[in-house]
Amino acid sequence: MAQEKSTVLGTVSVVATVENLRRVTTFLQECCHKSRLSEREQHDLLLAVEEAYVNVTTYAYPTAGGMVRMRCTATPAGGVLVEIEDDGQPFNPLEHTEPELDKDVHSRKIGGLGIFLIRKLVDTVEYERQGTTNKLLLLKRNTS
Repeated sequence: MAQEKSTVLGTVSVVATVENLRRVTTFLQECCHKSRLSEREQHDLLLAVEEAYVNVTTYAYPTAGGMVRMRCTATPAGGVLVEIEDDGQPFNPLEHTEPELDKDVHSRKIGGLGIFLIRKLVDTVEYERQGTTNKLLLLKRNTS
């Protein structure tokens, strides 16, 4: 993702547990209120970040105690970029195929809907592995 000059809206670091989802949600809502995203755009971004965060809490760390770090920045065009980092097991969500939505729900492979949802809710999704760190970048553009 081309790094535009941006303004940091906030950062947070939490232990990767489902119990901390409320803290992550509150953090993101505070960041969004500082942005120029519409309510609908904020809702979409919040849902995408929640899904990504829950994936980290579920899959990244084989034992308890891993951390998740987030940083929100406002882009010059009024969008919001959320960077989600963890030091868990390598996982590139972009390598996973799209779910077969045309198949009957009982015939489909289990899983993959969260990643599909993230891709549909934000404008750009990128993944990087830097050393021992997974870094997921979610960009929601301001369309107004």
